[in-house]
Amino acid sequence: MKSLPCLLLLASLAGSGSAHEAEAPPEVTRLQERIGSRDPTAEDWLQIGEAWMQHARNTLDHDFSEAREAYGEALELAPDDERALAGMAWVANSEHRFDEGAEWAHKAIDRDPRCVFAYALLGDGEMELGEYDAAFDHFQQALDLRADLSTLSRGAHLLWLTGDTNRAMALMRQAIDAGGRVPENEAWCRAELALMQFKTGATKAAVQQGAKALELAPDNPRVLMIMGMIRAAGGNDDEARSLYEHSVEVNPTHEPLVGLVELAKRRGDDGAVKKWTSRVLAFHQHSHGHAEHHHHGVDHHVGSAQLALFMADQDMDAGKALAEGKLAYEQFPNIHAADAYAWCAYKSGDLKLAKRMIRRAMKFGTAEPRFHYHAGMIAAASGDVSGARKQLMQALDLNPDFDPIEAPKAREELERLRATVH
Repeated sequence: MKSLPCLLLLASLAGSGSAHEAEAPPEVTRLQERIGSRDPTAEDWLQIGEAWMQHARNTLDHDFSEAREAYGEALELAPDDERALAGMAWVANSEHRFDEGAEWAHKAIDRDPRCVFAYALLGDGEMELGEYDAAFDHFQQALDLRADLSTLSRGAHLLWLTGDTNRAMALMRQAIDAGGRVPENEAWCRAELALMQFKTGATKAAVQQGAKALELAPDNPRVLMIMGMIRAAGGNDDEARSLYEHSVEVNPTHEPLVGLVELAKRRGDDGAVKKWTSRVLAFHQHSHGHAEHHHHGVDHHVGSAQLALFMADQDMDAGKALAEGKLAYEQFPNIHAADAYAWCAYKSGDLKLAKRMIRRAMKFGTAEPRFHYHAGMIAAASGDVSGARKQLMQALDLNPDFDPIEAPKAREELERLRATVH
């Protein structure tokens, strides 16, 4: 099984129109040249759609219109083709329209009960919506049909989220061993394994995995971001900045932009902090994945847990951050959204809400140092000194350098709590 983070961060294609046609990835161009002047078949359109989606995976682009059009053309020619139906589900999921994605996936399964990708996409949607038991069921169905990089990596990610850390890493290694049809797929798995290793303190192993991922996909923005995060936590700021900037050059997305904010704060460069903060906010304003969804002429704002967490971390308008966190959690009630909402509630002074939400975030015992850091700070503000010390120590035990900004704050708070006890 693969990770939703991947699927959803996976941005897609270039949008429609002549301006984007010039940006078609090489594989799409090759397919178009092969088709030439003849009328494309359903299979041709399927391959074009899949090429755009692979391009999305590689670049984290956020416009899925070309893929949607290609799969739609395939369905015009072959209305019951399960690959085209699953392709439409993939596009819908990638745009966070999970109800629609599930409808398409079920259509694919009705056509072919052995459509592995449709089961995987159903699991992806359930995972993002916080329905982890249902996600397990769908992923198990996919794995029973075919254990490959795609299904194994999805299973690994779900095991990680639900606290089965060692099995998650073992399954991700199996996904790597299974191999992918393009280098970026293996690179993604290696980068995700590196992230797991980093969060559990195996930094040396994480660096090695990240380096292998970079060899396979030196321009993949997520691979670059993960390696930048690992380097930043280890104090290698110049290398981290270079990795983040390379990621942003390929496609500016939330995480490397935030990484550049943190590095600028650490070196005391207020101008750079302001610059990169503006870029973060601009990304969310214009991002297809976290801006507006348009249905029947009506705009529906999509909440972003990432934006809410960033606003809270930067001590921006606490009320706006809390509203964003609330909306994100209501729309996508998964553990990361619960953590972001808890942190926004803490920053706004609503400790009762913060405690309730952080418990939801931590219900599986996920090996996420930030969850424990947030829980510790919330406990400290609530007067629970013992609980605060336990959670802050757990964050630092997982990885004493889990974040260039938050790890030092966790140590400072632990020292303050020790002083109050004595």
